[in-house]
Amino acid sequence: MLICLGLLLAACSPRVLPSIISQAYPALPETAEVTVLPEKSRPEGNVVYIGKVSATGKAADNRSAEEDARELIVSQARRAGSNMVLLTGGQADARKGRHTLTAQLLRKDNGPKAIDSTLLKEGQAMLHFYRPAGPGFMGRYNIHLFSGLLCKAYSRWKQSIPVPATGDAVRIWAKSGEVGELTMFLEPGVHYYIRCGMGVGDQSHTPTLQLVDPVTGAAAYEKLVEKDRHVQRRRYSPPR
Repeated sequence: MLICLGLLLAACSPRVLPSIISQAYPALPETAEVTVLPEKSRPEGNVVYIGKVSATGKAADNRSAEEDARELIVSQARRAGSNMVLLTGGQADARKGRHTLTAQLLRKDNGPKAIDSTLLKEGQAMLHFYRPAGPGFMGRYNIHLFSGLLCKAYSRWKQSIPVPATGDAVRIWAKSGEVGELTMFLEPGVHYYIRCGMGVGDQSHTPTLQLVDPVTGAAAYEKLVEKDRHVQRRRYSPPR
């Protein structure tokens, strides 16, 4: 579910129109570095999509309208907890002296990344799902990759599933009353660790899916002792 922060943040400039997913990250400091990627770039590493933004810049002082729009986008990225921006389009209005840019707001984990040669050869990535005991432990839900079923998440459960990977963005989602989702970029040869859970309070019926850095994720995955139950393991088959 998308929410427009422009409706919620009075400090948000009317020249900036952000749309951030509900499971957002904490804001970054004003001095935090934000990487800006040109159009048609392919983000690499543990990268999560957290929203999009449109900004209209205007020329002022010694800064062009395009530079102003870029600065507005970077500022909005920091507010959304994004440390990487992928530009997706631009349009100049010479008559009004304005320039509009659109971009995706991304969150990249800068930890170490190891390439699995076997997975790389097969053009696959490995998704490691795990769900420690916690809120909503009685609830269970199916996890999907686009429209294909991946697995069912239980409390005190873990499962590893190889899936096709091309470097493009994929949507992983689950529904248990409400929908929880995670959009990430899958690279071939890479292991990804996804912590599953349930929300609390008003979000108590919403599945949570969080991409965890590989060092933390691998340690948590190995440490988790599954509850003794019969769980049907399945191999992912892309929808036809």
